[in-house]
Amino acid sequence: MGKLLKADYVFKNGKVITVNSNDDVVSAVAILDNKIIYVGNDVEAEEYIGENTKVYDLKNKTLTPGFIDSHQHTAHTAAWKNMFYNLDPSFAPNKEKMFEIIKRAVKETPPGKWILFWGYDEMRMEEGEAPTSKELDEIAPDNPLLIGRFCGHVGSFNSKALEIGNININTAKDFVEGQVAINDGQLTGQLYETAYYHMWNFADIDVDKLIRALGIESGEILKYGVTTTHDAGSYGATTYYAYNQAIKNKSYKLRVAPMFFNLLGKENVIRDIKRYIDVGIGCLGNERLKYGIMKIMIDGSSSSPSCAVSIPYCHDNGTGILSMLPEEVEEVALVIHKAGLQAAAHCIGDRAAEIWITAIEKAQKAFPREDSRHRIEHCGMANSDQIKRIKDLGMIPTPNTRFLYLNGERYFKFFGERANSLFPCKSWVDAGVKAAIGTDGPIVSSNPLLGLSSAIDRRTSVGNPIGPEQNITILEAIRMYTYNGAYATFEEDIKGSIEVGKLADLAVFNGDILESTASELEKIDCLLTMVDGEVVYHK
Repeated sequence: MGKLLKADYVFKNGKVITVNSNDDVVSAVAILDNKIIYVGNDVEAEEYIGENTKVYDLKNKTLTPGFIDSHQHTAHTAAWKNMFYNLDPSFAPNKEKMFEIIKRAVKETPPGKWILFWGYDEMRMEEGEAPTSKELDEIAPDNPLLIGRFCGHVGSFNSKALEIGNININTAKDFVEGQVAINDGQLTGQLYETAYYHMWNFADIDVDKLIRALGIESGEILKYGVTTTHDAGSYGATTYYAYNQAIKNKSYKLRVAPMFFNLLGKENVIRDIKRYIDVGIGCLGNERLKYGIMKIMIDGSSSSPSCAVSIPYCHDNGTGILSMLPEEVEEVALVIHKAGLQAAAHCIGDRAAEIWITAIEKAQKAFPREDSRHRIEHCGMANSDQIKRIKDLGMIPTPNTRFLYLNGERYFKFFGERANSLFPCKSWVDAGVKAAIGTDGPIVSSNPLLGLSSAIDRRTSVGNPIGPEQNITILEAIRMYTYNGAYATFEEDIKGSIEVGKLADLAVFNGDILESTASELEKIDCLLTMVDGEVVYHK
């Protein structure tokens, strides 16, 4: 009966990586409406070709499931590219160039209005230091400035901005020690973690501009064969509204799972989570826009560094910053878990991971649940004991393999030999943990082939190996970027692999992904991306 159906699309004569339970590689796929109706060989695929069927001869090119970026700040990436001034070191390699960009922005902006910048990295600037509030005050006395570091955990502000945010010597104590930088009794203008995120409450994010930016950015991401992103947090309610509108007006063609998050401390976290629970937010959404993940922040970044570690950094005696205390984390975890929702926590350092794993263990003991799939975002430094407990709890880590290339050299400086075990993908595979790869965009490109490259051949930007014993196979890496991503949002039954009955989300590439070296992978281009049975990108 099924063979009487005529497909809308047939892809044949290709190398189709199914990511099914057997990791089968076949040659043909047929699509009808928004579903896959056939997966197999070219001969049988011919029976699905009708008068109106669009046939693609892949000529041995690779077809994969649509890639799922399991940790990306999609809305923030859209805003940064289309709404902020760019201070990436390629544009601002030193303070002189940085200040030229800021001066131009001040001239273009009415007095009193916020000016937003993004992307500086003092470690790649000639001076090796971030701008101070004193320096910024000389350039912009009348406009509040928010200057975000590329990592998303640190920012520099002028006095006008700090005044609006009510951050001063007296209020600095309201934040965790170290989050408000002070030197010789004066604020430097640098804010970290919760203090930094606090300032986003006051910055102007134009929702109409964000809606347009989301449409533009979705088009850019689709060029890489990505069909779903898990937005790990951007601008709160403004983000959720913008997604709704961009999907409604059909400018945003990706699928997305925005995480609900609040970075402003335990009391605000508990308040907002209870609000979400009261309105049944975990049940809202659909295959395009799926809500339900509740995210908190526990530590900082690996590139500053400010992640919470049990052994001090190698370049100084620091052990990182905690955004929440262990008992606060446990309270939040219990509220989310008891409500039957999915919890996620940003944990890069092993000390942060220990706090989160312990919190989930206690929540599970108090209120036993099956298949909760709580997430541990990044999970950069999990030790062998933690990996076992993560497996036992059914937790999902979201490693960022491309960080090894971007930050690898500084990782050796910060962590010494520990750098070799960062983002331990082989350990995840061996333990049977369903790790799901994410880019953490805008920190790195949305191109999944870069993440695959760094998963199968771990090297720094200058080519030095970084923990090669943690290399995984290309099929293992693809699974982490497809099926496991779907699993991370309870959607493995509808997407994440090329199987009959699943949603027609797929991508076609102009090279042989399975046989390519890591460096060759990075040169392969996406030729076509399909979402929900619609070709949304074609090169």
